[in-house]
Amino acid sequence: PLIIKEVRPPQPPLPPPLRLRQVAPPLPPPPPLVLRERP
Repeated sequence: PLIIKEVRPPQPPLPPPLRLRQVAPPLPPPPPLVLRERP
């Protein structure tokens, strides 16, 4: 089983971060500011 674990190294934690970045887009500007400037 040790050999199988050593032969399974092509699974780096790179895909998770990429997915998180696509799932967490840049937060848009808060609308309360625009509403406050527009009395």
